[in-house]
Amino acid sequence: MVELRTSFIPQKPAVSVKEKRGAPLVDLTIIVPMILFFALLAVTGGLYFFKVSLEKRIETMSVSLDRAREAVDPALVESLKRLDYRIQAADLLIEKHLIVSPVFKLLENLTLSSIELRNFTYTLDGMKGSTISLTGKARGYSSLALQSDVFGEDINIVNPIFSSLGLDSEGSVLFNFTSPINTNLLRWKNNVQNPSNSSTRSTVDTEE
Repeated sequence: MVELRTSFIPQKPAVSVKEKRGAPLVDLTIIVPMILFFALLAVTGGLYFFKVSLEKRIETMSVSLDRAREAVDPALVESLKRLDYRIQAADLLIEKHLIVSPVFKLLENLTLSSIELRNFTYTLDGMKGSTISLTGKARGYSSLALQSDVFGEDINIVNPIFSSLGLDSEGSVLFNFTSPINTNLLRWKNNVQNPSNSSTRSTVDTEE
């Protein structure tokens, strides 16, 4: 009797099948440092060439400056310095220089026709400034009061004071007058630049 062997198990040895996988991923731990390294090299190279270019420019400018200094005459420079000092000193003198003539113009414009001024005195004090003192005669007390108002309204007469009032034999009022004068009125520079600096008030006639 013949025996038949039936088996559902394959007789060939089993072959293991490996699944195919995708291509391996790039290793970032290597790529990123390389990128940073080359970037650093590029920046370093740029800075080096910039430094070299800047040093050349500085050297060129230094040479040009030396040539310019050599071209200028030292004697001329010293002469110009002395001239500049003199100009500054002259400007200072002009700024501080005071003249008296504007005071006469001021009194001419402000004094009433009923007032007679006498014995003019001008005093210049470094601390107190300029002061005028004078004596005068008025037709009456009303004229003197009006004259006081006129002087008091002008900015160039700082603090007008009438004193020592009295009557003469003709009935006229005698007085003394003193007042500091605004320094700006007396500055030579102001009068040259603005000849009409003094008051232009018209003379007023008054009658008792």
